Amino acid sequence: MSLQQQLSDIVGDAFEAEGVDRSFGEVVVSQRPELADYQCNGALAAAKSARRNPREIAEGVAGRIDEPEFIASLQIAGPGFLNIVVADGRLAESVSDMARSERLGVEQIDDDRTVVVDYGGPNMSKALHVGHLRAAVIGESLKRTFRFLGYNTIGDIHIGDWGMPVGQLIIELQDRQPDLVYFDSEYDSKVDGPYPTESPVTLDDLSDMYPAITKRCADDPEVAERARQATFDLQNGREGYLAVWKHFHDVSVSEQRKDFGALGVEFDVWYGESTVHDRLEPMVRDLLASGTARESEGAVVVD
Repeated sequence: MSLQQQLSDIVGDAFEAEGVDRSFGEVVVSQRPELADYQCNGALAAAKSARRNPREIAEGVAGRIDEPEFIASLQIAGPGFLNIVVADGRLAESVSDMARSERLGVEQIDDDRTVVVDYGGPNMSKALHVGHLRAAVIGESLKRTFRFLGYNTIGDIHIGDWGMPVGQLIIELQDRQPDLVYFDSEYDSKVDGPYPTESPVTLDDLSDMYPAITKRCADDPEVAERARQATFDLQNGREGYLAVWKHFHDVSVSEQRKDFGALGVEFDVWYGESTVHDRLEPMVRDLLASGTARESEGAVVVD
């Protein structure tokens, strides 16, 4: 049990002996470390329900606490704050206990809830850069902390692998390598055989293609319309586009696994936006049917 929990029990007992609910005895780390190690603000919260002066409650609580080996100083401040300084010997004992503990004194919680930490967030077509470090480090730290505490914890990378950027890459590749079989609308893998297993691009190729095509789309409305059409065809299951999308996805993930691995960042699942594509249409139907969403000017909106 931590020092904070032990102190909360001691102060809670004193509140209860004073005729006030023991929950008001919760002790927290002091907001003024130059004055105390811990503090309890419960007297102020209890004053209304107890119909008593908060400082009077604090004085009564303080008078019931006699733990010289644990508490070096217990002072009342302002309208009824309790400022607590832990005795040096008890503090040293607590630190020694933590040092001997495999868990450094952190107790494992009894909670079967699942925590999903969504972090990382790289785009499919780009190599990692320094901007990804912040989300990766914070997310990995949160995942490890929740898991250490005892929660069933899942780390999900959330890859940006669907939508307009993919359609843009498809037409950029088609313009660069128009003879690739993926762009033959008459090709039927059931008759003509499966699509090639070797990717026509590397991650370096994709990293070069993406800024080029985004600029072309911004400069030329016809190119932008082609990208929108390619995105539409992909999302409606055009076989060749799905095959080349899988190459885009696989070469990106392969390199990103290496980069995140070098950083010590590990994900339990590698889900992307494409993972939920088949669930979106049923979800929208349900939202419309329940009245949560409505149609407005050709779009589905939630007020």
